[in-house]
Amino acid sequence: MPIRDLSANKGEWAELYVLFRLLGDGRLYAADKQLNKKLDSYLDVLNIIREEVEGHLTCYSREGAQGMVEILVDDRLIVSISASEFLIQANGLFRYLEQQRSRAFLVPEQIADFSSRAQIYKAKSPSVRNTMGFGGKSDIVIKLRDARNSLVSTMGFSIKSQFGSPATLFNASMSSKIEFELPGMTVEQALEFNLLFDEHGRRNWAGCIDYLSNHGIRPRFSRIPCETFEDNLVMIRDSMPSILAWLYRESMLIDRECRSIPVLCKRLQQQNPLCFSRTDTYDKAVKDFLFDSFSGMTAARRWDGQEQVNGGYIVVKPDGEVLCYHSNDREEFRDYLFRNTHLEYVDCKKFKWSFAYQRDGKTFVEVDASVRFNSVPR
Repeated sequence: MPIRDLSANKGEWAELYVLFRLLGDGRLYAADKQLNKKLDSYLDVLNIIREEVEGHLTCYSREGAQGMVEILVDDRLIVSISASEFLIQANGLFRYLEQQRSRAFLVPEQIADFSSRAQIYKAKSPSVRNTMGFGGKSDIVIKLRDARNSLVSTMGFSIKSQFGSPATLFNASMSSKIEFELPGMTVEQALEFNLLFDEHGRRNWAGCIDYLSNHGIRPRFSRIPCETFEDNLVMIRDSMPSILAWLYRESMLIDRECRSIPVLCKRLQQQNPLCFSRTDTYDKAVKDFLFDSFSGMTAARRWDGQEQVNGGYIVVKPDGEVLCYHSNDREEFRDYLFRNTHLEYVDCKKFKWSFAYQRDGKTFVEVDASVRFNSVPR
């Protein structure tokens, strides 16, 4: 499908913007833990590799004539375009994306025409990761030279943008549920609990939390119903199911106002439910979960513990600046994830959770796990 006929959302068009911006700038700066540019830390962009047409690799190279981007398909030169043109198109695309409010939309003719000339036929081109051995979460594959040591390497990066809706880090699914027992809840109370809806017919989860509190019902972790999800969490560490369950119990069943990962982890350290001798173990465990979620771990698919992004994470800031967290700066990136994510309340009807049920004479409820980036970085 020609790109002029492609309808995509802001996040998908952001990947095209990153392609234009990096080819135009020729440089990818690192970010600090507050997502500020580190002027003394950057990578030179040598080329970007995509699979625009299935089975054929397209290379956008800055290694030829100075100030030019040579576009090669299967190592055959097709066209050369000045880097400044890519920069102009990047600026135009960003201004257009800022104005869009629709869920999905087309790009202007000028962007579509330029993309066709540059042999670009997709907003995003992820299939190259399979061709070259990059992991399942790489959105862009780049050949880079480290300005500090001149080391050249080809790496896959995940791309997230901040000018659309905040991206999810760990996606809710039918497999990502956590089960809690509701000790002492009677059958009659379970029926009352299940009938709590608001005036619009939506599940009144705030009312559900108040109901539990008013009736002195203190939820406790029961199990991870999906065996694959539980196995993946144990792959991180044996205590990860209990730690994650504590976070969701506190946020989803006790204090509905608390979603912040750092705030929840501070409470977790203070209460120390697993009696660790070092309470900072909780922060490390949660950072491991967040990083592994970024790197490819999901609830539904068996995970082998291997990272699926070998380069790092590219973020598009609200002002259009493109920065990265490199795999060499792992601790800064882990800290960024920790400081800038929250537990997300997801749709009860869509993911089929929030209702009490009976098993073996006891009452249980499930909540669905999801983690999303904050709208404003900290």
